[in-house]
Amino acid sequence: MTQSPPFPLLKHPAFCDLTSDGSLRLEKSSRMLQFDLGQQLCEPNDIPARILVLLKGQARLVGRQKGRLTTVGKFGPGSVIGAASLLTGNPCENVIASGEVVACAISDQDWADLYATENSFRDWCDQQLWPQELLSLLETLDVDTAETESSPIDQLEPVLKSAQRCLPEPDSIEAAIQAGKRLFLTSSWGQARLGRAISTSSELPPADRFAHRLVALPADHVIADKVAGVPGGELVPADDAEKAELLPPVSRFSPERNVIESLRLIRGDGAIQETLACFQMLAQLMKLPFRRDSIEKVLQDNIRRGLSPNLQLCGQLAASLGLHVMAAKVPADAGTRLQVPSMLPWQGGFALVVASSEQGLKLASPKEGLVTLDPQDLAESFPEGIELLLMERSNATPDQKFGPAWFWPAL
Repeated sequence: MTQSPPFPLLKHPAFCDLTSDGSLRLEKSSRMLQFDLGQQLCEPNDIPARILVLLKGQARLVGRQKGRLTTVGKFGPGSVIGAASLLTGNPCENVIASGEVVACAISDQDWADLYATENSFRDWCDQQLWPQELLSLLETLDVDTAETESSPIDQLEPVLKSAQRCLPEPDSIEAAIQAGKRLFLTSSWGQARLGRAISTSSELPPADRFAHRLVALPADHVIADKVAGVPGGELVPADDAEKAELLPPVSRFSPERNVIESLRLIRGDGAIQETLACFQMLAQLMKLPFRRDSIEKVLQDNIRRGLSPNLQLCGQLAASLGLHVMAAKVPADAGTRLQVPSMLPWQGGFALVVASSEQGLKLASPKEGLVTLDPQDLAESFPEGIELLLMERSNATPDQKFGPAWFWPAL
């Protein structure tokens, strides 16, 4: 009788002390994925929907220096990809396969459940200081300081040697301050903000989803050369891995992909009222003045000419609100990665995209209310692809503008 190989993750320091229930849940829920050379393991603008533990091969952490993409360092077997983004609530990982990579994938929900129920796993997570997490902090601090000759990437290696994780507890914070350390938040969940300086525990906002993550830096750190890669051998052989998705799935926890909690649903029936309701919800979510009279007048003029509202007209109306607008058509399966909020035709009218993640697509329809489409329903609901309007405020920061995820293959 052939015995199946032992589950590889139970040898990893993060999981080796799980309870029997936790170990069983982890083994049942995880998947083996295979990535090809150059394939994206984690994207820089999204919190991923799954955490990857590398079992075989290497991946590159990529950053931008003087406007050019450059390799910051390398990850080998045993490295954890995606956890830094999930635990901080800040997408901070641009990771690409350097060759064929096999990894064990754990969903964001399973990771969060383990964090909530397994003490050893939570302690391991809270003690980690990932290079990608620290680089994101250095980039944030660099924006607020005078121009220097060294970039955050140049600073990363020496800072990694001197930086320490500080627990978000009064005694730990006081001890670090007394030792002359400077404390900064790397968390962005809830009211926490990446790069916020902390000098006392009373300055910490309420924790949300995961414990706050604090980094202790020395008062002065030495600037050195660019961080070198860290190669490694295989952790364990991994067979029967399935091909990974072309693009990493987006986490259900990602705030950039879910605005349901801040939405006040507005109902309407009929071409004019449904379109008006969509624009009123859009103005609400994007904090814009709602010009009901002017929008209604344009819609009525079109109806009188025998024309029904279409996506082109909605784009013109959105531009009149001061938004930058771009029309797009994407494959149906891209419905798990749509910009939020955006507008699309739905059931003879229009609806707003208010959540888009690996869990599926959620629409705010003035006529039907909140509509949930599972990933397997997208092809049936949009057999010819998804047409939609992407919108951004005219004063959007560079990281809020239309990103490369919108350059989809032709249908």
